[in-house]
Amino acid sequence: MKTHDENRAKPFKCKLCDYSTDNKHYLTSHLKIHDKNREKSLKCYQCDYKTDLKSHLKSHMQIHNPNREKFPCLYCNYETTIRSSLKRHLKKQHYPNRV
Repeated sequence: MKTHDENRAKPFKCKLCDYSTDNKHYLTSHLKIHDKNREKSLKCYQCDYKTDLKSHLKSHMQIHNPNREKFPCLYCNYETTIRSSLKRHLKKQHYPNRV
């Protein structure tokens, strides 16, 4: 059984940003966000948002859910409905020197 380990090695690194992962497939999927010519074929049915990544559309759809769970920052007044956004916020705003 896999366990969640924030300190595991992440040998697959994006050359265009600071993204890194331990899964080659995840890096391949991530690289799509840097392709400015990609076709954004997935559309939100409630607004004009478009993407080509299913995971991005799924995250986006949470903004339309009135019962969505909120993730508040413990250190400031930042709040989001996307857990990964809170993690990114913490890393950039409150722990910029952590690896």
